[in-house]
Amino acid sequence: MTETSKPLSRLEIMRGLKWADRDAIFVTVYLALTGGAFQTGFARHLGANDLWLGIMAAVPAIAGGLQILAAYAGEQTNNRKKLVIQSALLSRLPWLLIAFLPLLSPNMPRLPVFILLLTLSAILGSFAGPAFLAWLSDLVPADHRGRYFGRRNMLLGLVAAATALPPAIFLDQAVKYQRFPVPVAFAALFGLGFVFLVLSLFALTRMPDAPRERSERAEGWQGFLQFYREPFQNKNFRRLLTFTTFWTFGQLFAGQFFTVYMLEIMEFPYLLIQMTAFVASLFSSLAMPFWGYLSDKFGNRPLLTIAGTCVVFIPFLWMLTSPDRYHLSIAIIMFIQVLAGFLWAGVGLSQFNMSLSIAPPAQRTVYMGAIAAIGALIGGLAPLTSGFFMEMMKPHVPDPTRFFVLFGTAAALRGFAMLWLRGVHDPQAAGTSYVLSQLRSSARPQGWMAMRRLKRGTDEASRLNAVRTLAQTRAPLAVEDLSRALHDPSPEVRRQAAAALGEIGDPRAVPVLIEAMEDPASDLRLETIEALGKIGSSDSIAPLIRQLGHARSDIRLSAIHALRLIADPASLPALRDRLGETDNPAEQARLLEAITEILPSVSETLVADLHATEQILMDCLSSSDAEVRSDAAEGIARLPINPTLAPILRLKWEEEADEAALAAVSKALARHGEAQDTAVLLRRLSLCKSPRARQQIALSVAQLGGWADRLYPLLTADELTRDRTIERILQARLRQQPASSEILSAYAASRYEQALQTLADTLPDQPFLEALRASPAGLETWLLAVASLDKP
Repeated sequence: MTETSKPLSRLEIMRGLKWADRDAIFVTVYLALTGGAFQTGFARHLGANDLWLGIMAAVPAIAGGLQILAAYAGEQTNNRKKLVIQSALLSRLPWLLIAFLPLLSPNMPRLPVFILLLTLSAILGSFAGPAFLAWLSDLVPADHRGRYFGRRNMLLGLVAAATALPPAIFLDQAVKYQRFPVPVAFAALFGLGFVFLVLSLFALTRMPDAPRERSERAEGWQGFLQFYREPFQNKNFRRLLTFTTFWTFGQLFAGQFFTVYMLEIMEFPYLLIQMTAFVASLFSSLAMPFWGYLSDKFGNRPLLTIAGTCVVFIPFLWMLTSPDRYHLSIAIIMFIQVLAGFLWAGVGLSQFNMSLSIAPPAQRTVYMGAIAAIGALIGGLAPLTSGFFMEMMKPHVPDPTRFFVLFGTAAALRGFAMLWLRGVHDPQAAGTSYVLSQLRSSARPQGWMAMRRLKRGTDEASRLNAVRTLAQTRAPLAVEDLSRALHDPSPEVRRQAAAALGEIGDPRAVPVLIEAMEDPASDLRLETIEALGKIGSSDSIAPLIRQLGHARSDIRLSAIHALRLIADPASLPALRDRLGETDNPAEQARLLEAITEILPSVSETLVADLHATEQILMDCLSSSDAEVRSDAAEGIARLPINPTLAPILRLKWEEEADEAALAAVSKALARHGEAQDTAVLLRRLSLCKSPRARQQIALSVAQLGGWADRLYPLLTADELTRDRTIERILQARLRQQPASSEILSAYAASRYEQALQTLADTLPDQPFLEALRASPAGLETWLLAVASLDKP
């Protein structure tokens, strides 16, 4: 791969893109003066029927298929700029003749000459197309294409909107009000359009030629064949080309007949037709920054899928219009134009950018030429087919049904084309469902306004408020903007940005958060650690483990907490090693909490890992710190069942004085012990002052007995619900025995010992009740007795 010229400076690129924008503006004005309804109206003025309209749209478009041949010329030349300017100059000259065509005698074959000149202009212009697209795409940095073309298309949309109405008003003066001859009006519009083509040509001369990479290939005929063979050997490009073929056909199949429908069926004046174009251009331009932003963020394929799917259904909305509902139909068509402007902006931008991303830089000319050529050929065939289709239906299908059949067919063709998009791979794109979820979760207006303020805010207060709002709305679309805010000059904005990224929880923020955390001069270490923990990505584990050895204890504790939130078994060895190294009780407690959280995710196949963890947890049961002992016991309760641990746990149970630790040890003993351990636990159940400890010990007893699932609802229910449950259980077991009423009365009066003794006397065949009789009775003991009766 070799470069043909030295790289351009950033200033040269910026100036070149400005002239590229001016060229596009002048071409947009030319199109506003000569295209669309004006070109169709002039053809009708010359006597064109529906078939001629199809030919008028088809022949120049088919001539554009020569772009595939022009691509080779663009690849071979060492000066793309010169090739583009020469081709552009020749393609503009026919419009000078077209400007005089309306003034010629009606006896002359003006319609065929008009179509011939349009075709000649298209043929000559085809040599500039691929070379110019490759030239422009080489000027634009790859990671800014979405934003650049979004901004460029927005600018062009605004220009199109601004220039849509004046020529329509001018033409209506001749056509509708007969204030001057119609031929003069068309000649003036086409002549002014030629002037803007000349201005466009001047703008092209001011653009610098961009450096490019060129593939090394054979010379002569063999090189020519290799040049055209390369794109079609690319499977992904073939899929894109197939989609483009069917999509372009569906897009342009009814294209010119939407204008004909408004002109002839609805009888709209040119001004109203141009107002619809104005609305579409306006909303297209307003939507371009939105689509460009999403394109750089998510890639192009999901956006094309979303916007294209919506566009499929737009032709059906035209069926809601009717000349009998004139004013309502105007409102419907204006709504269609708003929707179409917004959606077609996304389709056009994402389709163009996806073509650029799939095409290798060295072969971009031929790739873009192939796409343009296929688009031109199909774009010519589609209106020609629709024109023939409309003429064929005319004797059999009345208007406006004839138009609605055409519109419905166009929608079906678009839907068929969308099926082919599924096979196209965009390497830099996110999944469509992911993009939809991001858009749904970011749909709140305050989130969009906050992103705008963050991007444009010039003072600390506005940026800080924007970041806080984004944290509250948790808008995933703000991830990139908040990531850039990690480098804000304001420490408070940086801290709030890190916190906001944690609240949003999008894994895309992980790399920038890790970079900020590991920066030696970072003042965001605590905030970024916390954010990484909330996001929960496994990519954060290794960087967080490195923070376990930091000199600052608060950073170590934050890293431990983050690893606990992630709860990935990969961090278990590091946490266990750190637990063996530190003698800080607070840190030991946090480490044990993290280990406890991770243990349920550890596979039992990792025997060595589990054994090492088991050993260190058992060692921590001898710690002088009660919180450490409690957390160690919680961890042991989550280990795989190991009866060899039970003797040590029984010993620790008898020795433990702290009630929180006592409750945790009871949980561990219930996990690894046996049914006989219920007597061990019951001896201290009612002696605990803490309700939490009593409940946990009671649950441990029930777990050993096999009815923890029946005790738990009794412990957590409100008093009324619990009373009804206990009454149901006792009535079911005691039936009509007189003691049933006595037991319920004792329970209602909180005389739990009396209730328990009477229950044990009434049901002497229940050995567990006899075991409870020897224990000091309290609420938890009584509930244990009742739960043991409630058989499933």
